[in-house]
Amino acid sequence: MSTPTPSPRLTGIDALRGLAAISVVFYHYTTRYQQKYGFNEPPSVEFPFGHLGVNLFFVISGFVIFMTLERIRRPEDFVVSRFSRLFPTFWAAVLLTAAVEALTQVLGSGLTPLQIVANLLMVHEFLSFPSVDGVYWTLQIELFFYLWMFSLWLIGGLRRPYPWITLWLLLSLATSGVAGWSLPVPYRVAQLGLLPHIPFFVLGMAVYLQHSRGAAERLRPLALGSLALAVIGLTQGATLLAWAACFVALLLLALRINARVERLARPVIWLGAISYPLYLLHQNIGYTVIHFAQVWGINAPGAGIAALAVALLLAGAVHTLVELPAMEAIRRTYKSAALALPLAKWQWLALALCLAFGLLGLSFALPRLLH
Repeated sequence: MSTPTPSPRLTGIDALRGLAAISVVFYHYTTRYQQKYGFNEPPSVEFPFGHLGVNLFFVISGFVIFMTLERIRRPEDFVVSRFSRLFPTFWAAVLLTAAVEALTQVLGSGLTPLQIVANLLMVHEFLSFPSVDGVYWTLQIELFFYLWMFSLWLIGGLRRPYPWITLWLLLSLATSGVAGWSLPVPYRVAQLGLLPHIPFFVLGMAVYLQHSRGAAERLRPLALGSLALAVIGLTQGATLLAWAACFVALLLLALRINARVERLARPVIWLGAISYPLYLLHQNIGYTVIHFAQVWGINAPGAGIAALAVALLLAGAVHTLVELPAMEAIRRTYKSAALALPLAKWQWLALALCLAFGLLGLSFALPRLLH
């Protein structure tokens, strides 16, 4: 059985994931907590732009998923890789967070068992189910990105990606309402097609193309990245445009990290290694810790530090006890059992499109059925 081509670990990318994750954590434990619940005393430190770590994650995903798809040999390789990476850790985080909320009753979410089970699908918000934790909204965006990139790979679109990606960007621009006009695309269709978010993914893809395809294509990745930046500037404003340019610079810098810098950056690389469970577990559990810390008379900085310590401890535990063993077991079983679905690429494409349009149909039908 063929297997994905092995590749060296890009530790600079891991470090960048760590920075993105910790920026989101700092935002939630300072600015966002103050907005939602209020500290007993206003925090002395805030991190109002930390939520943009999510956009940095999108840029990183654009790079990594394009790279991953170019290195696989069979459709099953990608499906197993992404499933083993995302779902076991996510399921553990959903159940752990739901248990903490049920035991403490601090945040008052009051989710039903059906709503908690629906969260395990990872596309629950698209289907109108509330999230166990608010940070989950980005996961369905990532899933939809995987779906469309996988579909492009199946039709050979990633061998000549520029027309496809340019069209994607132009659709994003056309549905944004620039100059008072907007292509009338239903909200759920725009979400499924990633139209509000695709420019950030494209920035990562442009960096990957520039990084991987050499001087022969140097101008085309530059043009693609410039178009993505232009769309961000036109649709989301100058401030976000400046941040997007910084994210590109950080990604380029991350690709140049050498062994010496890597040794100095080990704490950040470790944060990158645990970034997925840290992202999934930090918000509502952290808010609960902050609440009790303040009840016990701890000031805002101390409460934030306590929440961070708990989040890092839980993330490290889930990374060690769930994420790594589950990935290894699923991928080992896949390889050793020679599991392979006898499907041609066009059949995989049909499955992907059926999944996409089935989700779209359910997103319109379920709210009516449930109410």
